[in-house]
Amino acid sequence: MSSPDIGVRVQAIRQAAATGDLDALPHLVDRLEDEDPVVRFAAILALQDLTGLRLGYSYGQDSAERAAAVALWREYLQARADRTRAGKSSGRSSV
Repeated sequence: MSSPDIGVRVQAIRQAAATGDLDALPHLVDRLEDEDPVVRFAAILALQDLTGLRLGYSYGQDSAERAAAVALWREYLQARADRTRAGKSSGRSSV
């Protein structure tokens, strides 16, 4: 997802969504800050497919609005990681 080639980045994003790759979530959130709007659009669609959420993000927003939404995505990832760790420490599985 970090290839210099836009087409490769978009294909990697689509592949992550198609395979349900939840491990790709942090990389997809990183792509929300991509310089290319097509990559940003693919990333938010993939995140929406994988999580059911948009968290106020729109690929066409100005950079300040996108940054605020990306911050919400990073908080979401942190909370998800915290839940996963808590589930592992208690012997439960959490997604």
